[in-house]
Amino acid sequence: MVRDSIESQADAFRATRFLFDSIMARGEILDEIVNLSLVSAEEWEKALEKKLWDCVSGHVFDQILMPAWVVNNAGLRVIQLSAMEDRAVPDRRSWDSACQFMSKAASSRLAVVNQQLKDARGPGFINRWVFWHTPSADNHFASAVQDELTPMLASETEPKQSLSDEDVLVIKRNLETKGVIEVPTETIRRQWNLIYKKYFLEKIIQNSRDCLSLYQHYRQGFNEGDIDCQAVVLFHRYSFSD
Repeated sequence: MVRDSIESQADAFRATRFLFDSIMARGEILDEIVNLSLVSAEEWEKALEKKLWDCVSGHVFDQILMPAWVVNNAGLRVIQLSAMEDRAVPDRRSWDSACQFMSKAASSRLAVVNQQLKDARGPGFINRWVFWHTPSADNHFASAVQDELTPMLASETEPKQSLSDEDVLVIKRNLETKGVIEVPTETIRRQWNLIYKKYFLEKIIQNSRDCLSLYQHYRQGFNEGDIDCQAVVLFHRYSFSD
């Protein structure tokens, strides 16, 4: 009889606890609903725009803009010129907005690439001496390769997006003369890819600034020498401001 009473009290306690948890959960849900109702339509729109751009930005930069940067790609060049002939940007305000969006997006991506380059080199001077962090063999290789490739890219008028097997062989030989031997080919290609991306994104940012004052040239179909404003049209199409 005592056992039955204890089990009955335990069941009652569990039922009370379940009811209490349900009430608490309902209250939390209502609190979330209230909090969400306080979010303005503009904030919702900006959050949605950011999520959408985050989903497509990698494709825009890596699969559209970077390949199109290679001017000897005739097929892509035709697409570029067609885009310019289509006067898709209706006014100066939209043009300025697209230039600013282009600069902001490229700057955000450049920060990621710079961090990847830094991480590849391993711990810096302070981390080595204060926190006793030791660079790995991969870090040593990446540092040596970056030091070799950075001036190499700077010396080229039109750097190549990818290295040929012959390029890799020359780089390995140069590194060997500096005492860095048996550098993995994949390390060289990976670091070149990052360094080229950095160069490319810096060009995009500079173009976005140069193109701010060239809306009338775009409307009249002119191409201002070495300044390529074709990407502005693309960023206008991806812009959510209008």
